[in-house]
Amino acid sequence: MPPPSSEKKKGKAKKTLADFDGFSDLPSSATTVTGGTGKKKGRPIEAKLHLAVHQKNDKNKGKLTGRVFYVINPVYDENEAFQRLMREMFNQNARYFKDLGLWAVRAPSKQLAQKMHAAILAAPKGLRETAKRLNPELDVSPMDNPAVKPLEFTLARSATQFETKQKGLLPPSHVMMGKNTYDVKDYVKTHFDNVEYSDLLFPGPHGPKSITKTAWVVPIASQTASTGTLADFLRTLGATVTEVDLDAEDGDSDEEDERDGNALVDDEAEEEEEEE
Repeated sequence: MPPPSSEKKKGKAKKTLADFDGFSDLPSSATTVTGGTGKKKGRPIEAKLHLAVHQKNDKNKGKLTGRVFYVINPVYDENEAFQRLMREMFNQNARYFKDLGLWAVRAPSKQLAQKMHAAILAAPKGLRETAKRLNPELDVSPMDNPAVKPLEFTLARSATQFETKQKGLLPPSHVMMGKNTYDVKDYVKTHFDNVEYSDLLFPGPHGPKSITKTAWVVPIASQTASTGTLADFLRTLGATVTEVDLDAEDGDSDEEDERDGNALVDDEAEEEEEEE
């Protein structure tokens, strides 16, 4: 009987997943570790402008609403920081568009959309990973679509014509007229003091105060050296602004003759419609 061998029996090598058919067919992840750095390559993040369409089941369903949204899918752990940034800097609550799988905030103009994008690229606390992966340039060409409603306002100024039932004659003030005041009201309220949405009384066929029009009123005194003028502030938001002095003598302002008497009618009271 031969003596026992001093050599240990060699065990069979363990198989790995790579030994099986189909391993090469598994998709490679975008987070594969590269270069021995121990860091994972994250997915690129693209922010863009999205033209909203009517979602209600009526004759307008599928048609463009004229509104534009800045949409983005931040790094998951940074979603809360993105929402906070939009609230604090742009007075907006971000909405999640389920069909797009993207977070969205209203972008009323090219200038505001670019400011939103720049705010994220600045990599504030909580958004640094998103900022690293974000496209450096934002394509604002969707704003050129004819369906998009531009920001256009007339600022009517008077010390003698603005009156409410509750307060009587108001101090010298600006009244904002235009179809897009809803899109900028929070910016104006944050920047200027004592801004109010007021029921203004005007003469009509049934008496000197028989017509009521509701509009945003900004006291002239709210304009200071630090705030600048209301007109200039609106222009920084990307708006086209026409200024009218209602107390000027006839002929002193060519713009007054062009003013739309019904321009105080605003979309402010309109319900926020469903759109994506």
